[in-house]
Amino acid sequence: MQYGCDIGRSFTAIPPGAILPGSMPDFRIFIRSNNRYILWAREGNTVTVEQLKKLADGPNEVYIDVEDGFKYDQYLETYLGDILKKEEPSNQQKAEIFSRVTNKVIGQTFAKTQSIGTLPQGVADRVKTVVENAFFFIAETKSLEALSKIIGHDYKTYEHATKVMWLTVLFLKENSDILEQIEPDYVHFTEHEKKKLLEQCGVAAILHDIGKVFVPTEILNKNGPLKNKSGNSLFFKGGMKAQYLISVLRYIKCIHCDNSTIMIPYANENHTS
Repeated sequence: MQYGCDIGRSFTAIPPGAILPGSMPDFRIFIRSNNRYILWAREGNTVTVEQLKKLADGPNEVYIDVEDGFKYDQYLETYLGDILKKEEPSNQQKAEIFSRVTNKVIGQTFAKTQSIGTLPQGVADRVKTVVENAFFFIAETKSLEALSKIIGHDYKTYEHATKVMWLTVLFLKENSDILEQIEPDYVHFTEHEKKKLLEQCGVAAILHDIGKVFVPTEILNKNGPLKNKSGNSLFFKGGMKAQYLISVLRYIKCIHCDNSTIMIPYANENHTS
């Protein structure tokens, strides 16, 4: 039975395409009708394929209690690969889901790195897993249209990192000569090895700005050229060229799996933007 239960509650919209029958957390799901929120499923993990089919011709969004947002984000990260491989979500919905997950993960990665001064191996592995799970979608040229709709003019580090990773994977996929600079034997790689190398490039790209967590906010947000007390210009990394990406990727590739932490490589005056 459906009934209204929106008194004193706040809700957040989620796309029906993000729902995997039998996998959702135990929160309740609602639909909106006549400006009211109506209970649609008492527990997310009980939603059936038949229920989802009935939604196909109905609302484009369903809703969860805003307090369940944390559990929803955990669910999206865990099942990101499965969701992006589904036919039901539109490319635009997939782009928004992917962006939501990566922005959360990168935001937490930057915060953790800033707090302890290093990038822990476990945190780096989490980023790597997100890139691997999303690779099926982001490596497809058709995803570019969806990407273009979520790119804004305001610079936000986490969203910027996601966009750089996305564009890097697509660019390198179409320009294998750059991959040959990273791995001279690339032309002899199997398809699986080529895919893994692109995934590594994606990880390097999404972490390319990680060093900014150690730069004071007043420097990052300063308008105009940076100068020290003597009036001399200060070097500041403001972009990423292919050569810098190659150097970062090589650094990541040389790290042994049994290392407990990853020290952040700093740009120097020999690297120009």
